Amino acid sequence: AEEIEVAGVRIKEGEEGGIKNSGTATIVSGDKEVVVPKENIENGSQIIVTPISNLGQTNYYIEKDISNKQFKIILSNPLDHEVKFDWLMIQSSLGSLGGTGNAN
Repeated sequence: AEEIEVAGVRIKEGEEGGIKNSGTATIVSGDKEVVVPKENIENGSQIIVTPISNLGQTNYYIEKDISNKQFKIILSNPLDHEVKFDWLMIQSSLGSLGGTGNAN
């Protein structure tokens, strides 16, 4: 797999040691969360999530659980239909990138 590193952020195409770095997760109708197991998750892991289903007025957030090698996508309210999310995990040697959300 090809690897790109820019300013301490490493992105690998495909799989890393047989572990996928991207995928699709589904929260089933009536549930509020989905657990995505990730053996290679670490403190510097950045998880980018894009909903590909209608969320209406419902919000979502990501919860990293490094000790259990997983992350969760959690909805603020359960919905009456399944919700799909595409996700991408990148590794950063800078630790948490943090920031204010401003592009300044």
